[in-house]
Amino acid sequence: MHGDPHNTPRKFIGLIALVLVMLTSVVPASRAQVDTVPTTGSSPVPTASVAALDQAATDDQDEVTVEEVSSGGARNAVLVVNRRDNGLRIRAHIQLNQTHAPSVNPENLALATSSCTDCQTLAFALQLDLISRDATTQAPQNIAVATNAGCTGCYTLAKAMQYVVPVDDPTSQPENVRALLNEMNRTLHEVAADRSIGAREAEQRINGVIAQFSDLAVSLNESRDEQTTGAPLTPNPVSPTTQSTPTLADTPLPTGTPPLPSATPPSPTATSPAPTDMPLPPTGTSLPPSLTPMAM
Repeated sequence: MHGDPHNTPRKFIGLIALVLVMLTSVVPASRAQVDTVPTTGSSPVPTASVAALDQAATDDQDEVTVEEVSSGGARNAVLVVNRRDNGLRIRAHIQLNQTHAPSVNPENLALATSSCTDCQTLAFALQLDLISRDATTQAPQNIAVATNAGCTGCYTLAKAMQYVVPVDDPTSQPENVRALLNEMNRTLHEVAADRSIGAREAEQRINGVIAQFSDLAVSLNESRDEQTTGAPLTPNPVSPTTQSTPTLADTPLPTGTPPLPSATPPSPTATSPAPTDMPLPPTGTSLPPSLTPMAM
């Protein structure tokens, strides 16, 4: 199942808007811890405090983290704001949630924003929810949003993958779920350490891990969003319509120089003399006896 990044639940709008506002702040924002603030008549809304964004501004390191929780309303949010020119920034978080709750509404969010030049950004959120087969309500949310702000030559990718797996005992981890977690964690650390790859190749490696666990595909919700801006302009570009290539005909010749022969030889015409094997004799010269026409 694929999520629609443009159909974002209202409870995520505050989080996304806050990060975008921080882009115009004097203090650069690079990451955020997700807090929860209660709202009237609804479940707590995930948001990011300005203090958390400011505190994280000095941390420009790529990060891959894993956590285990137990909640019917578990929230997994990955935010990365890239201000690093000429490079790739990656932030990824894996969450394993095991819950017996009768009402299950886990939330998984990947938000990537670029504000840099010739840069690439990847935010990846993986949530593994082991829920009871007896759960009466299931309302998972899985959202990926990518944005560019003041960006030149940027590629920004947000990817959110959420597995909601009904099991008899959520406290017991199925072997394939644990194997997926371990393999994805290993791959993400390798990707974050490899400075020779870009966001697209990083995504291919992620997809390669997912493909190994096709038996879990029926439980997968996936959301993906990407944004691309053009490459930087070349200084003082030459317009193709005004650029011309000089030819011999355009080059002035010194005085007294005979004209250059035409590059294309003249085509033969019907009036051109036919070639002969010997030159014709001058006018008034009698023909040799062997060439005198015979009288008829």
